[in-house]
Amino acid sequence: MSAGGPGPGKVGAPERQGGGELRPWWPPFVLGLAGYGGLALAGSAFGVVLPGSVAVGVPFLLVPVLYLRWRGLPLRFGALGRPFVLSAASYAPFALWAALAAPASEGFYRALAATVTAWPLVAFWAADTFFHVGAQDYFTKRVVQFEAELRFGPLNALGLQLLAWSVGHVVEWLWLRLLFGDLGAAVFLVSAGLVTGLAYQRWKSASGLMVGHFLVNVTAALYSVALYG
Repeated sequence: MSAGGPGPGKVGAPERQGGGELRPWWPPFVLGLAGYGGLALAGSAFGVVLPGSVAVGVPFLLVPVLYLRWRGLPLRFGALGRPFVLSAASYAPFALWAALAAPASEGFYRALAATVTAWPLVAFWAADTFFHVGAQDYFTKRVVQFEAELRFGPLNALGLQLLAWSVGHVVEWLWLRLLFGDLGAAVFLVSAGLVTGLAYQRWKSASGLMVGHFLVNVTAALYSVALYG
């Protein structure tokens, strides 16, 4: 990379900085994990199943955003335009993959169709889903991958992002098994983490990935309603 800016085709590629933007680097991780654990314990204590937008969205999207703002650091959602569109499109193969599983996964898709039977439920499902899955993209890309790229370079950053992505999707693997089987669910999740990590490495559009991830779930919901609604 030249000293004058990002290399060809790279949008917002960070210049290497030995210490990264986050100094120290650990507060968003500690705060996120503590928030996730605290919310889980609170929900268990009160017998409440928290929606994903709260259980995941608060510790891994709201908390990092507030922390970055407090430190005066850029949020780096990424610009609109071509990088946004291409980043969102990186999820397209996984939307198709999930849709193709619909006919063979009646139990899962019939249950999904039942959750979007009226407009108030659709609105709640859409908001809950967006902030749930968007938090996963923002944290693993903006917080993990971006910061790691400043410290360790693109390849190591991609590996760390994939590790964080995989650990953060253990719960999703449990229900994706209903669609793809044990191995298929693992391949789906690891492939999604790798492809979207490469997309972020190239275009640096966290917001595009957040929208693309959301549209995977929208595609699944549309197929569920079309088949079993």
